Amino acid sequence: MIIDPVAIPTLPAAIGQAIDAGPDTEMRIGKVISYNAGAITVSISGAGVLLDAAYAFGQYQPALGDNVVLMRMGSQWIVLCSQSGNPTDNTVANYSFEELPLASPPARWTLYHDPASSEAANVTAANVPAGWQLDGAAGARVTIDASPPGTSFDFLSSSPIEVVEGERWTASAWIVGDSLSSGPCVRCRATLMLSWHANATDSYPTFISTSTIAVTNVAFGLPWVYLRASGSSTGEVVPPGARYVRAVLATDMQHNTCVIDLAYSVYWDRVIVRKIM
Repeated sequence: MIIDPVAIPTLPAAIGQAIDAGPDTEMRIGKVISYNAGAITVSISGAGVLLDAAYAFGQYQPALGDNVVLMRMGSQWIVLCSQSGNPTDNTVANYSFEELPLASPPARWTLYHDPASSEAANVTAANVPAGWQLDGAAGARVTIDASPPGTSFDFLSSSPIEVVEGERWTASAWIVGDSLSSGPCVRCRATLMLSWHANATDSYPTFISTSTIAVTNVAFGLPWVYLRASGSSTGEVVPPGARYVRAVLATDMQHNTCVIDLAYSVYWDRVIVRKIM
């Protein structure tokens, strides 16, 4: 049953109601296998039992494969939140860019710089600004310098992950913009993709096909933006001939001529790729 999100209690209120209600409530752990704008389908504890549940709208953004905490009040199930920490089914090596040394490009990732670019970005694993840490101290930083005008198109691919034709996979990641400039002087359009490959040695732009998970124009400063499949999602199907998949972090950065020209950076972090079924 799909429930109007405005009627769903906040997390503190939901927990308080559960305590007050006593035996009429139940808490479970499950995995998200599909979702739409109003409800999530959850597989309960690997037992093959499926539940349709509303979710704490505005507090939790569902992603396929999330291990979530559910609460039942009477006959109604509500997803409260996802569990913290790196999911055990995350297949991305160096998913939060903490592996040393902090270098260009990040360890276990492959960089492709589009030759159509008029400017070269500096892509490194680097510590994020103080107070901005999302998952560990470091992230993948993409920076263009203070010498406009220019554009830079860069694609950072994860290590290859084995897949089987017909499986369903998904991805998610976080991004934030860091700049002392604003407005038309600088901008970044970021895309999270899955690229499908016939060989483990292939990486972007050598692929069978790509699946776009999410696209965003990166704002300046906090909060971090969560990139995931939005709307309704059941995962991306492995295409014929594909034996490997990679997460691809694509940045389209532009630096225009302004009175004050400053460098601009974005940071990627917590990249998750996992099989749904």
